[in-house]
Amino acid sequence: MLFLTATPDRQLLNQVQRKTLSISYLPIRYHGHLLPEITIIKTRRLDQAIRQGQLPPKISKTIFKLINEKQRFLLFVPRIIDLKIVRIAIKCAGIVAKYETIFSADPDRIEKVAKMRHRQLDFLITTTILERGVTFPGIDVIVLKADDEIFSAAALVQIAGRVGRNSDRPKGRVLFYCETRTANIKSCDRQIKRMNQRARQL
Repeated sequence: MLFLTATPDRQLLNQVQRKTLSISYLPIRYHGHLLPEITIIKTRRLDQAIRQGQLPPKISKTIFKLINEKQRFLLFVPRIIDLKIVRIAIKCAGIVAKYETIFSADPDRIEKVAKMRHRQLDFLITTTILERGVTFPGIDVIVLKADDEIFSAAALVQIAGRVGRNSDRPKGRVLFYCETRTANIKSCDRQIKRMNQRARQL
């Protein structure tokens, strides 16, 4: 039995520690570049601002910059209820772009993914439905409220892994906006850096 995963769970890691399971690492992608590492941006009263339908200036400034650079991205939020709130906040901030919201029960999710893939959208506001299984070449990632409990360390690693998957643009931005550096954020940061250390040793 061979397990292939970017995010081994505690049960698998315990088996490795007990030497009942051997482990091998593939720490680098096919194009030979390191994994994009996360940038953690602490933002005071972030949750309060978003609940009030506002984007803190540093976040709206980043989105404006990406739009002006014609750089496409995924904007992750923790919960479905945040989709509408953030969409309104983006509109109130005066950001003009082509974008959609998407979640697991969205009846139009396949069409929206196709529009993003065919470069008909500048960005998607998404829940964790797009944390894995879908590749959009050359994108960046923004995570709002990365310190929310819904974002496990494994989910954050997978979200960060959306960036840099294509040899044409093997690097990119992975921006985590949060009020506190949670254990999950720190774990995600450590795991990615550890893989890059292994890659450098190769």
